[in-house]
Amino acid sequence: MAETLRGLAPLLRLPLMARLLKRAGGGGQRVYLTGGYLRDFFLRRRPKGELDLTVADPSALLGDFPLAPGESAFLMDAGRETWRIVLPPVTPFRFLDVTRLRGATIDEDLRLRDFTVNALAVEISTAGPAGPLLDPAGGREDLDAGILRACHPGAMKDDPLRALRGVRFLAGLGFTADGDTFAHMGKAGGDLQGVSGERIRDELFQILGGPAPDRGLWTIGELGLLRFLG
Repeated sequence: MAETLRGLAPLLRLPLMARLLKRAGGGGQRVYLTGGYLRDFFLRRRPKGELDLTVADPSALLGDFPLAPGESAFLMDAGRETWRIVLPPVTPFRFLDVTRLRGATIDEDLRLRDFTVNALAVEISTAGPAGPLLDPAGGREDLDAGILRACHPGAMKDDPLRALRGVRFLAGLGFTADGDTFAHMGKAGGDLQGVSGERIRDELFQILGGPAPDRGLWTIGELGLLRFLG
C-alpha cells in the first residue's frame, strides 16, 4: 500500500499544494487528502479536477492565505467551515476544497461520511504521503468489490441528498448497493423535501450528465424517489 500511495506524490508539485502544506506544518496542523480524488485514484479513473483536504482549523489556514495571481479563495459553507480555492485554468485542477475535521480524530470524521468508498484519507506533508491509508469503514475493500455501502445507519438522515448522490455513484461507477444502504436511500425520499432545490438540481444534472443516465433514472424510480423531486 505504501508503494501505491507514492503515486500521489505528483500532487505535491502543485505550487498551491506546496504552499498550503508548508503553512499548515508551520501552524502545527495535519492535512489529510480525502474525498473523490482518492476514490478515483484507487479505481484508476481519471481525476475530475477537484481536490478535497481536511484539517482541524480551515479558517486559521486560509483566513489570510497569500494567493498567487489567478487564484481566489472564499468561505463556501460557514456551517461546515468549508473553504474553496479556485485555481487558474492552466492548472490540472479546477478547485480545492478545505473542510473542517468533524469529530476529535480523522477516524471519527471518516466514519461520519456518506459512503465507505468516500471515507478514505491519507495524511500528506511537504515530504509526501505520511503514513498508511486511513480506512476505518472498510472502503478499500468495498471499492474492490464494487459495493456502495453507507458509513453508518444514519447517513441518509444526516443529509438526505446523499440518497441522490448514491444514485450517481451507482450509475457512474457501475456499483451495486448493499441491501441496507439501498433501503435507507429509499426511505430518505420524504426528507428530500427539506433539501434546497439548488442542491437537488445540481445532483440531478450530474446524474444526467454522467456515463449512464438511463441507469440513474431507473434507480431513482426503483427507489421511489421520483415523486419527491417535483
